[in-house]
Amino acid sequence: MRWTLGARHSEQRMTGSLSASLATVASLLALTVTTQTVVVPSASAATVLFAFAAGGAPASQTSCPASSVVPERCSLALALSLAGPGDTVELATPGGGGVYRGNWRVSTESTSAARPVTIEPASPGTRPVLSGNGGQTAGCGTPSCDGPVLTVGAGVHLDLRDVVINDASNTTSGMGGAVQNIRGGVVNISGSAFIGDHANANGGAVDNADENGTGTLTVSGSTFSNDFAVNADGGAIANADMGGTGQVSVTDSSFYDDGALSGDGGAIDNGDTGGKGTLVVTGSVFEQNAAGRAGAIGNGDNASGTLTVASSSFVTDVAATDDAGAIDNADWGGHATAHITTSTFFGDDTTGNGGAIDNADSETTSQGTIYISDSTLYGKQLTCMAGRSTPATAVTGPSSCGPPHCPTAPPTTCSTALTNEAGATSITVVPGQSG
Repeated sequence: MRWTLGARHSEQRMTGSLSASLATVASLLALTVTTQTVVVPSASAATVLFAFAAGGAPASQTSCPASSVVPERCSLALALSLAGPGDTVELATPGGGGVYRGNWRVSTESTSAARPVTIEPASPGTRPVLSGNGGQTAGCGTPSCDGPVLTVGAGVHLDLRDVVINDASNTTSGMGGAVQNIRGGVVNISGSAFIGDHANANGGAVDNADENGTGTLTVSGSTFSNDFAVNADGGAIANADMGGTGQVSVTDSSFYDDGALSGDGGAIDNGDTGGKGTLVVTGSVFEQNAAGRAGAIGNGDNASGTLTVASSSFVTDVAATDDAGAIDNADWGGHATAHITTSTFFGDDTTGNGGAIDNADSETTSQGTIYISDSTLYGKQLTCMAGRSTPATAVTGPSSCGPPHCPTAPPTTCSTALTNEAGATSITVVPGQSG
């Protein structure tokens, strides 16, 4: 084939244009690749949902405004069903303006310590009231009132602030009158009051990590009064019962007239019946609590328990039918350790051993160790059970049995406040403690 000069020039022009176009496209592709930015969606902003004691909004409503119109107002059940991670449910009905009556579930998924569900007053200082309505159907705002007022779902992080939970009655599961947290939840309670809450089994107010479950509970600046575990343990709080594993921390709180007359721990029971419990108590008051055993705190009863008590007081707590007016450690074959510092025991009493503290009673398999420092015991004081086996006499320090605490009697007849039983490893009293 013969090419003319014009054709060749035309071909060259076309080839040059095509090459230039291809080069431009390649440059654009390279620019696109090198300047592409991957945008990761941010977590959705936290939402505030307002809940009213007399909410009239339909279940299909998707928001909970602070409305003055009743048909737009969310009930607590609706607000909790809409709450996402990090959201806050504001209780818009103040304590003097009405009562939330019912049982509710907090089951929000994907919560975390940084993004919990929070329940708090819409207006500070108003202390809304969540009531279990005595377990009665009449007047109950939810399908049933016979159960925990708040049930915490699996793995849920819940912050509960400045509320009152009263008149709870749990005769169904029997675990936790006011709050049940036995499926791995993390519950933080602050500035709240639990009054007259009842559970047929464990934890008149709060049951944590029960029935082979797990749970973490933190309580600060709160009060527990007239709460009862009717047939079992932990008048106010039960932790790690029935094979559960749980951690509880209590700070600057008070327990008054709570009871577990058929069980252990008038105020708190930690680690019971095969469970593994850890309890830390700081700056708190236990007064006039009562139980069958361990008027104030039971630790490691037929289970594993670790107890730390600091800067707290125990006043006129009573064990009505067994040992330890205030603290019972490692009873019924349990393995437990208690560290007690800068605390006071006054007028605690029992029909058994240990008006204030009993260590490793009831079974020769019990293994209990107690360390006491800078603390004071008044009233019925020290019994070392000196006639027991050698481990039972391993009581050291200035407040061991004998003079000056029992100047006219041998150690075996000292009045009963601190009792070290046959299964005990030791009670060590560090200088600074006085009897």
